[in-house]
Amino acid sequence: MVYHWDAFDRTSPFYHKPRPWVAAANTPESFYENSISTNNNINLSGGNEKGTFLIGYTRNDEKGILPNSNVVKNLFNFNSTYKLIDRLTATGSINFSKIDGKGRYGTGYDDWNVNQNFRQWYQANMDVKEQREAYFRTGQNITWNWADPTDEDNLKPIYTDNPYWTRYENYQNDTRSRYFGYASLNFEATNWLNFTGRISLDSYDEIQEERYAVGSLTTPSYSRYNRSFRETNYDLMGNFDKDLNEDFNLKGVVGTNINRTEVSSIFATTNGGLIVPKLYALSNSKNPINAPIERVSSIAVDGYYAGVTLGYQDLAFLDGTFRRDISSTLPKETNGYNYYSVSGSYVFSKHLTSLAW
Repeated sequence: MVYHWDAFDRTSPFYHKPRPWVAAANTPESFYENSISTNNNINLSGGNEKGTFLIGYTRNDEKGILPNSNVVKNLFNFNSTYKLIDRLTATGSINFSKIDGKGRYGTGYDDWNVNQNFRQWYQANMDVKEQREAYFRTGQNITWNWADPTDEDNLKPIYTDNPYWTRYENYQNDTRSRYFGYASLNFEATNWLNFTGRISLDSYDEIQEERYAVGSLTTPSYSRYNRSFRETNYDLMGNFDKDLNEDFNLKGVVGTNINRTEVSSIFATTNGGLIVPKLYALSNSKNPINAPIERVSSIAVDGYYAGVTLGYQDLAFLDGTFRRDISSTLPKETNGYNYYSVSGSYVFSKHLTSLAW
């Protein structure tokens, strides 16, 4: 009969009571929960002789295998085509997604990773269910791993927090809002030549927050990471597909692409602890915070390209492509680079005769 960790917790039914030194009934396997996912979707579509449209909404809820972990996704999309005048058609698409995550899993050698703590530090008499009851009974970091169990007025962990304290107090959360889509115009100049102009955008903003609560093994802290991403593409291309005579066909594309990408981020964290427990803000830092880490990146790439395919009787084909890109990230005098390709193909199946069985 020995005094277990809960013999020093005044709220425990085993306070100051010795118990047998035996393996726990509920091992770390009991800590994990059933993962549940739900998906709901609705779409509305329609059209007439001039155009079509599609509107959709999807919601996906995912509950993880670790306590207090979930991801919620809200997705909206709209697509449409419309014939403005004869030979001129407009097409557009816009998509919006908002993803909220909470309690993503810790990895590696840190206090957020309960898997590491279970298998390296915990002792076999630690009952996971009793650790759960201790946390929800007190809302405190009642751990099996006391630094000094004789000091009952100042109980602190020495190596390991209560795993439920880790999941419900030291969790992370993140939010990402993303827009992506395009708008284009297509003009059919002839029955073998058309031109397309297109603008496309991919843009998102995200925030990631992490925290260590007052009462944790690690120094209490709060950190915040904000990141913005913008990529815009401008395309203009001409496509042709023309029979030169009864045997030869020539098809290809000539175009240009202008790409602009901008990325910015800022990371800041508290310094020396938190003044007010459970208040997670940079202004709640005990000491003046260090200068945030800021990054800004702007990249421009201008591209020019062409590709042709010469076909003979739908039997033999000769392909050639060329592209030249000019990048703002390279020295001005050597900021252009080229891509080439030449290939040929032969369709042997044209010589095969169908067999009836």
